[in-house]
Amino acid sequence: MGSPTFDLIEPLRDLLKRIEEGRRAVKAASPMSENFGITAQRRDEAWRKWMELNSQLLPEKKPARRVAERELARLRTDYERLEKEANRLWLEFKPTEDFIGPFAKDVATLSDRLPRGPEWNFYARAIRKLDVHRPDAWTDPPPCPDLVTLELRLNEMLALATKAPRKAPSEVLTGFKVTNKIRTQEEVAERLGLERSVYFDLKAGKKSSEETRIKAARVIGCSPDDLKP
Repeated sequence: MGSPTFDLIEPLRDLLKRIEEGRRAVKAASPMSENFGITAQRRDEAWRKWMELNSQLLPEKKPARRVAERELARLRTDYERLEKEANRLWLEFKPTEDFIGPFAKDVATLSDRLPRGPEWNFYARAIRKLDVHRPDAWTDPPPCPDLVTLELRLNEMLALATKAPRKAPSEVLTGFKVTNKIRTQEEVAERLGLERSVYFDLKAGKKSSEETRIKAARVIGCSPDDLKP
């Protein structure tokens, strides 16, 4: 098996950090995304009604013709107004997803630069199959599971690259507390988004759910396996 170099560790950590930052950015932008989606749907419906009426022959008699022309003009105005609003909302929302392209490119670069060997070849093939270009991979919960899978694979590769002796969950959690200068264990639990009882069970090395370990590991920047009893 090829020997991983120190240069591999920082790119792995960087990608894991960017995943968490990306999730926060997409979550913060979700109201804008919803507003754009609603407006775009209303715009498309206005277009459909306008085109449907526009395809019909106008009445020949003047009173009815004038009514139809006014309705046609109203539908066109509605469509143009909604099109303008949808474009405005899209310009506001789109920058929140601009990080996805460069991130996906760096993942592809990583897959090409992994050391050679059966174990690393598995990871290279595995991450090439994942589509993290899709914005819905970054939502919570994600309809597309590819980003979650990538996160697990990156953590596994990081553990393989560092080959550090496994620490007890209490050591991992204490290290996170010290590094981030958090005063109390209760504040650590809050930072990790865990209930106090769940956190103290985790710290004591008691049995915990995979969901709990994944949730804590995302904030700490470690592998969920590092928090197993």
